[in-house]
Amino acid sequence: MDKRLFSVMIVDDEPIIREGLRVVIDWPEHGFEICGEAGNGREALESIKELAPDLMIVDVKMPVIDGLKLMELVRQAKPNTQFLVISGYSEFAYAQRAIDLGALGYLLKPIDKLELASRVERARQVLQRLYNTRTDRAILDICWGDAEQELVKQLCMAVEFGNHAQIACLTAQVGELYCAGSISMARATSTYLHIYFAVIRSLKAAERLKGQLSSYDEIVDQAFACTARDMLEELFRRKLSDLSRQLMLSSPAELVARIKSYVEVNYAQRLTLEELAATIGYTPAYLGKLFRSQTGMGFADYLGSIRLDRAKEMLQTGANVHEVAEQVGYRDIDYFNRKFKQRFGANPSSFKKK
Repeated sequence: MDKRLFSVMIVDDEPIIREGLRVVIDWPEHGFEICGEAGNGREALESIKELAPDLMIVDVKMPVIDGLKLMELVRQAKPNTQFLVISGYSEFAYAQRAIDLGALGYLLKPIDKLELASRVERARQVLQRLYNTRTDRAILDICWGDAEQELVKQLCMAVEFGNHAQIACLTAQVGELYCAGSISMARATSTYLHIYFAVIRSLKAAERLKGQLSSYDEIVDQAFACTARDMLEELFRRKLSDLSRQLMLSSPAELVARIKSYVEVNYAQRLTLEELAATIGYTPAYLGKLFRSQTGMGFADYLGSIRLDRAKEMLQTGANVHEVAEQVGYRDIDYFNRKFKQRFGANPSSFKKK
């Protein structure tokens, strides 16, 4: 096993905190040596090139450049640098953003010695894996783009509507797309965490975790404890399925409300009851009956009403009739004109002049 000591830099605007962090644990015993410190983000950035720390312990709230902005800037220049974030604030938004940026832990002041030691050990394990693997930088720097956004969108639908087979399929797809080949376990773990928290944010389920920072620490701990990629894949499949079950503990009325919300956002796309039912794991007959029982109208009628209401709003701004029809999901202008007149008693062009 490699006996090298990794370097750690302490960044906090309070001298007493920096001094405390220097002595609170035996750094060499935990595989680290302190290479430097800074009182704010700008000082830290000026020292990064020379010191090249493997681990940075950063305070969230600092003058000039705060800890989260510092993480962002360092990530761009040195993506393998690891971070532990410390703060006197337990606000959810700080912890969420820190984890978005890849922090290995979020510790509240006053710093608990055992908790710090645990997070430092996690950082050492991650750095050791990176050091041993020597993975190509091009593989490490995964580019998140349209493919990832589409994957997150599909996972959100599967989670929100309880389609566990689709969750399993998409979780495996994450591994195939982003965690294959010679990529290190540390990077694979970060990838799964990135996707997982992207799903939570997109679902707005993160609001339920306010004040529960341990929920984040727990999933991060479990992820970095995995020693094989199939363990990682299974962990995240299970976590996403658990999240889905929490969301699905609802009445038929709440399920229909979620479907209506989905339609209100995606009405311009090609939506059919059959496709929606297949995506969320229900039969079209059951879903259609459930939707009608809760709303008093069929799915197609509801979709049409949303589209026509949006068209009316757009026409009132002076928009072109043909463009409006297409933008709200109608490809046949004659059909659009007919449905619009049925609903509002006037064709779109004459309505526009009112």
